[in-house]
Amino acid sequence: MNPIRSNIVSMSLLAALGLCAVTAFADEFTFKAQNGTMRRVQRLAPDVVNQYMGGSTVPWNGTYVQGNTDPLFPNGCGAVAGRNLLSWNGMDPPGDGVWRTFEADMAINKAAKGIDVPLGCTALCLKFVGMPGCTVACMALVMDAGNKGARQSGFVNAMARWAPPGKKMFFHAHRNSPEVILSALREGNPPVAVINTAPKVNHFVVVTGMYKDSAGRLTVRLANNANLDWATFERKWSRIDFGNNFERSVMDEVVGEKPYFLAWYSKAMGRDLGKYCMAHHECLSGLCDTRPGAGCVPNRNGTTGQICTDHAQCTSRICSVAPGSVVGACALPGSLNLGQPCNAHEACRTRRCDNRQWAGCVNQDGQGATNDFCTTHQQCRSGACLLNNPISGKCR
Repeated sequence: MNPIRSNIVSMSLLAALGLCAVTAFADEFTFKAQNGTMRRVQRLAPDVVNQYMGGSTVPWNGTYVQGNTDPLFPNGCGAVAGRNLLSWNGMDPPGDGVWRTFEADMAINKAAKGIDVPLGCTALCLKFVGMPGCTVACMALVMDAGNKGARQSGFVNAMARWAPPGKKMFFHAHRNSPEVILSALREGNPPVAVINTAPKVNHFVVVTGMYKDSAGRLTVRLANNANLDWATFERKWSRIDFGNNFERSVMDEVVGEKPYFLAWYSKAMGRDLGKYCMAHHECLSGLCDTRPGAGCVPNRNGTTGQICTDHAQCTSRICSVAPGSVVGACALPGSLNLGQPCNAHEACRTRRCDNRQWAGCVNQDGQGATNDFCTTHQQCRSGACLLNNPISGKCR
């Protein structure tokens, strides 16, 4: 895949020319899907992403719906989501008979296959001591709610077999920041989430974009479904509405249906620094920091200005990270000026760092001239640091 990237003219430039009074920026790129048709990804803001199929001016909202599946196989949302992913990637097999193939690959309505239900329920019920008939109730739930539709593992295994050339299926759970979805969307990889649409009902659905509604709320665009504001989506994504705590535990620990499940196609290797990752092998550097807001990081070879999250990632052994942040930049010894955020004395020109929030590089005691950045009176020659916030100010 060779994306053709293009930057749309910055609205702030138009404003400078007297043509517009609004400041905004849009970035987009196009690429050819496997079948040669075009796809367009439009990134209007850090949290606004639209995806378009072909030359359409309407954001893509899925190709297939639940009614397209084989009527002999109800609960086919996994097959629909999987085929929508293939459609976006230009890999959609022709004909309606393919539904049977998907349904067989994902073991739809045979979700308990391969699970040692009695053993799993016995182990779980050790956590619910005193619950009458716990094991029986657990087994019944697995064979009912847990045996309808596809399991998350079945979906991932099936879609891995259908992966487009040069891509593989990635997945994770228990990570619920909007960034984990936006990162995939920005790269033209619509992800599949599992949300709770009713008590004891999990639903596979493709996320095709994110945008701000008329009230300014972050909103998730879902293929062939009602779009949801982030707060509602997150609640459903967490499966907090899935029955009671016992039922959620059965689905999680026995069936293996995890909250915040997300799966997407992406390049098998080669993510650049700062790109979202869940495993080291995804990164060109071979090193992934999975914390929210981080991503692929240098592997002991970070140069000045490159993203980092730890001193060991930089050749200088100095990663300058602002207090309260996860990500910073590699810095040369003595390269940071007064007031710049720091977390190591060696990074500062003065060789002294105050690493509290709103602080930064400061003078050695008694060296601060008038108007120099300061955080204590002792740093100033005058003996007086006039604070303009609870932490820092300027020498008088």
